Amino acid sequence: RPFIDLRVLSGNAPLLATYVRQLLTAVTSYAFLYGFTQWLEDGRALNASTAGLLLLPMSVAAITVTAFTGRRA
Repeated sequence: RPFIDLRVLSGNAPLLATYVRQLLTAVTSYAFLYGFTQWLEDGRALNASTAGLLLLPMSVAAITVTAFTGRRA
């Protein structure tokens, strides 16, 4: 018995779409958080503390949006 049965995905399009959406969300988040931070440090010659402070508004915005949208049914 396989650990992950891929045959389940072939017959369940909504589940496959959910997995693809989650994969794209994770890749986008990873690329933005790490790629943008590295660009700030290497391309713009900022130190790590300054790059972190520039990302702080994005974190506050994410918390705010989650607070409003996460409580809806």
